[in-house]
Amino acid sequence: MGLSPKYGDTDSIFLDNPSEADAEKLIQAVKTKFKLQLAYDRVYAVCVLSAAKKAYFGILPNGEPEIKGLAIAKSNSPRFFQETFEQCLARLSEGRRSAADFEAAKLQVPGVVREAIRRLRAGNVSLPDLEYRVELRDDPEEKARAKMLPQPYQAAWLLMRQGKHPSHGETVGFVKVLPFRLQGRQFTVKPTQQANLKEVNVDDYIRSLLTSLAQTFDPMNINLKLSPANLSDFI
Repeated sequence: MGLSPKYGDTDSIFLDNPSEADAEKLIQAVKTKFKLQLAYDRVYAVCVLSAAKKAYFGILPNGEPEIKGLAIAKSNSPRFFQETFEQCLARLSEGRRSAADFEAAKLQVPGVVREAIRRLRAGNVSLPDLEYRVELRDDPEEKARAKMLPQPYQAAWLLMRQGKHPSHGETVGFVKVLPFRLQGRQFTVKPTQQANLKEVNVDDYIRSLLTSLAQTFDPMNINLKLSPANLSDFI
């Protein structure tokens, strides 16, 4: 039919800038041939598809972003990551009116990320904003017998040392800290209430932030890496 599909998944198809008439012809053709009823769900001024399935974001014509399936937007991601991403999307939404405007808006994203990292390095991001929240899928007391503990169970073990009893199915909050040893074990996280800003593993957070953002921004050719002379600003 001369349309340009960019992505399809289970019950939906993404078309690149179809006219209303062409979209209606597709709806009618599918209804006639397959007895399936299609309908418009969303129209995005900008839509960016990541390499992962079911993971994309769109900017509606009114500038409001919609985020689907991206790791950085998941509920267990630190609020610092989510807010940085939202600030990047706010800049991108400014370029929704034309391709030229969007290219100009893309150039603002590295500056947003750089400012977030500057705040992190300066200790101006609070511990609650750096917190990961993960559900314990195993009994933490049984898991504590293992030689190597995944990070959520490191936090649970440290809570148990304080007389607390996190249980299977409970959500624990923790912050990534500089590695330390305790009772012959190495730890890389602490429960949020036991940590302080001076021991936060800043480099780990920076790497994780850039990796999470890359899922979205690499397909857009937004380069978050600095030149070698300025690389220390990021890692």
